[in-house]
Amino acid sequence: MSEAMTLAGGLKTNVSEVFSQDGTCPTNGNNGIATATDINGNYVSQVATGGTAAASGGCTITATMKSSGVSTGIQGKTLTLTLSNADTGSYVWTCTSDADQKFLPTSCTTASP
Repeated sequence: MSEAMTLAGGLKTNVSEVFSQDGTCPTNGNNGIATATDINGNYVSQVATGGTAAASGGCTITATMKSSGVSTGIQGKTLTLTLSNADTGSYVWTCTSDADQKFLPTSCTTASP
C-alpha cells in the first residue's frame, strides 16, 4: 500500500493546480495527467483521477492494487486521496482505503469498512 500512496501522492500537485485554475477535477488523459493504466507499479495496477468539484474541493486520486502478485489482504483494494478545505485557501488531502488499517501507511489513517 506504500506504493499506492507514493503513486497517488505524486499526482496531488497536478490535480491541485487544475482545481485552483479551473475549479474542475481533472480526469486521466487530460491536463497532462497520464491515463490511469499508464500510472502503475509493481503492486499497483492503476491510479485514476476524478471526483466532483465543489467549493471545498472534491477531487479524488484513487490507486487500485493488482488482483494477483500481491498480498491477499490488499488484492484489488484501493487507496483514495480526497481534496478538501480548498474554500479556506489551504488544501487538505485526506486518505481513505478499503484495506485493513494494518496494511496502510501511517499517513493514511482512515480505513473504510
